[in-house]
Amino acid sequence: MKGIVKVKLSAMLLVMAIAFISTRSLAYPAIAPSLEKTSSAQKVSQFTEGLAAVKVGDKWGYIDTTGKIAIALQYDSVSVFSDGLAQVAIDSEFWYIDKTNKVVIKPQVDSALAFSEGLAEILIGDKFGYMDKTGKIVIAPQFDIALKFSEELALVAHSNETDRIDAIEWGYIDKSGKYIWNQPIKEASERERPNFEYNSYPSG
Repeated sequence: MKGIVKVKLSAMLLVMAIAFISTRSLAYPAIAPSLEKTSSAQKVSQFTEGLAAVKVGDKWGYIDTTGKIAIALQYDSVSVFSDGLAQVAIDSEFWYIDKTNKVVIKPQVDSALAFSEGLAEILIGDKFGYMDKTGKIVIAPQFDIALKFSEELALVAHSNETDRIDAIEWGYIDKSGKYIWNQPIKEASERERPNFEYNSYPSG
């Protein structure tokens, strides 16, 4: 993973649009292009939850901490493991696997992100919501921005007017989708507007 990147709301809207809305078949790009190539693996990721993604030829798989292949090289695109699951894809179809390579979820959504605290952001059309580890949508797609859950809460935002920063309303929701706090941006000064922190996923 790259380091945590801080961006203001205006920059984040562009980043989120590129990172989420434009990717309809698989939300995760290929992993870790900046790492050096090894004699066998062309691309590798950092280890997360005991496994690292590796690419040999044009296929991805996973190795364990001894360097042994834990999940065979077979996928066109993968994510690192998070919350016990990883997202993988062949052609335009994507799904989630566990560490034994068992298919756990085949979500019926346009795009999806990593699980965190039992929920993952999903995209249907142009709205974000959340699903659980059974693939059930537990918070209906309704947000223009939705970040992962942390400490039982997620930061979300929605707008009634395209490209109008002062029309954005943002806040924190719990796992039932209920706001525990929210505020229209137009009522906050520039100094009071939130800085968003999120993990920047590598691409390429």
